Amino acid sequence: MSEAASVKIDYQALSLQATRAFTPAVPIQSDSLFAGRLPQVTKLVDAINQPGQHAVLYGERGTGKTSLANILSARWQGLSYIIAPRIGCLSSDSYMDLWRKALREINLTAGKSRAGFRPETRQENLPASQSLPDGFTHTDVRELVTQIGEQAVLVLIFDEFDTLAPATRKTMAETVKLFSDYAVPATVIFVGVADSVGQLLKEHRSLERALVQVRMPRMPDEELMEIIDNGMKELGMTIVPSASSRITSLSRGLPHYTHLLGLHAARSALKRKVMIVMSDDVESAVKTALEDAQQSTIEAYIKAVSSAQKNHLYRQVLLGCAMATPNELGYFTAASVSGPLSRIMRKKYDVPSYARHLNEFCGEKRGHVLERIGETRHFRFRFSNPLMQPYVMLQGHATKMIP
Repeated sequence: MSEAASVKIDYQALSLQATRAFTPAVPIQSDSLFAGRLPQVTKLVDAINQPGQHAVLYGERGTGKTSLANILSARWQGLSYIIAPRIGCLSSDSYMDLWRKALREINLTAGKSRAGFRPETRQENLPASQSLPDGFTHTDVRELVTQIGEQAVLVLIFDEFDTLAPATRKTMAETVKLFSDYAVPATVIFVGVADSVGQLLKEHRSLERALVQVRMPRMPDEELMEIIDNGMKELGMTIVPSASSRITSLSRGLPHYTHLLGLHAARSALKRKVMIVMSDDVESAVKTALEDAQQSTIEAYIKAVSSAQKNHLYRQVLLGCAMATPNELGYFTAASVSGPLSRIMRKKYDVPSYARHLNEFCGEKRGHVLERIGETRHFRFRFSNPLMQPYVMLQGHATKMIP
């Protein structure tokens, strides 16, 4: 027997370790598990290298913006000449709270005299936030950030920026505009949920020309597959192409579901005491993911598709919406539902046969599961909660509605 074959595999330990390889509940923290997003990373690096330029990273909820912010902060802070703290914004944060949190992450070296007949000066590292005066202003922040930026490459990443109160976002935008006007040697990156930069910074549109705008789209299948491959590699496992393809198809471009299905599929294989994930393991993962879904998601789905009428089509139409081809902002047309719904029902369905369902999905009765923009006959729709779309796909897969 070869040495490799004689190694005993601890399947239970690997099953526990899987939560570090696949992390559906939290953003990615490890660079080795991060996948794709090279165009977005390149644009953000370009912003750092352009004096007076700052950046905004925006997109749908669930596309991995915080994971990217985490990884960039870790990568850059690993370089001795870069200071790159990531600041998580809270809805309760004021302007002063944000800058105190940001500058608390940066140490300044200060001299302090020791008592005695021959006073000696020793160096102490103190948080830069201690250099801010009480009731500090834009100018105080600009001067202190300039002082820090002259000593190192300074990048300040404000994540969850969209959660801040409008007045706080406006004041932050005014400060960054001041940074740009005075060529302050620092780069500020705002990260938030929005369809456009204008939506995120509507209180200060004049700042847009000083911003590198980086949209975070849903991940293409090849990047989702990279997530799967990285996670399996971390566990010393492999996955057959058909299983990997099924996971990416069900994820609908959202890495959360790729991690979720990858985790449960890996555990299914480990439960069978094998190191290769098969298609049957994905089937098991779908079942587990549905059982472990958040109660709020389950309730929202039931509200959207339940009806006392026999032979109603709410489940099928909602699944058709989930399978419809959207634009870059996640919106799809009523006509784009026709193809998927016809495949689900195995007969032709035109818009008039399900237009009522689409309108109801946008109303209170069905929990506003969809949102709608545009005018009559030119409406576009999308899921109000992007993470509901893959959940609908999982339901369709589990109930064999997906052909």
